Amino acid sequence: MMKTKPILQDMSSEAQYQNPVVAPPSAAAILRDDTNTAKYDDDVFVLVEKLLRQDQQSKHYQGLLELRINSDSVAYQKLHVYCERSLSGMQHQKSQLEASLRHATETCQALSQSLHLERDKVRGLESRLNELYPAVNSWLQRLSQYKQESGCVGDEGTMERFLLENQRQREVINCLQSLLHAREQAVQDLQATLDQLSQQPLKGNAGQGGLFRSSVCSSEESNVEIITDTPSTKG
Repeated sequence: MMKTKPILQDMSSEAQYQNPVVAPPSAAAILRDDTNTAKYDDDVFVLVEKLLRQDQQSKHYQGLLELRINSDSVAYQKLHVYCERSLSGMQHQKSQLEASLRHATETCQALSQSLHLERDKVRGLESRLNELYPAVNSWLQRLSQYKQESGCVGDEGTMERFLLENQRQREVINCLQSLLHAREQAVQDLQATLDQLSQQPLKGNAGQGGLFRSSVCSSEESNVEIITDTPSTKG
């Protein structure tokens, strides 16, 4: 019996350590827990409300972007069609200018050849006149001197015809020289015009294209006002 009593005391002490007694919470602790729970609920509500507002802003921004994309697509499609038409017109104009340039070049070459022929003719006539005029004048002077010395009366009409023919030949030479100079000037002007046409780039409707593009861009900028600031992500 003396040995059994300590063993029972030890078992009762172990049972006390294994099953501790929990004290009930106080009113202050319960109030504090309720306050924390209410604050947590408020924070969750504010966060959810902020997320919903950001979602609405994102949807609104997405709608504006879709509207802008559709508007830009229509505008650029119109611009594409306009550029294709302008390109076709400029290619047609280029082909016409090339044909005109070829025709003008051929005309210039023909005029140049004709001018060379006329120049050769004028030079030949001028050389013949320079060769014949002194001889004719010398012959006329000798004939006149001979008639004066011999005292015979010759045919004055023949001498006059010689003089008139000589004068007419000189006038023809002068006229040909003037015509040659005029043709040379015309060929020079035509050559200068051809050089300008060959060096001048095709402008076509480039200015109108730029105006069209700027007007399209400006109209598209005025159609939609995009919100550039992203929704707030604070929380």
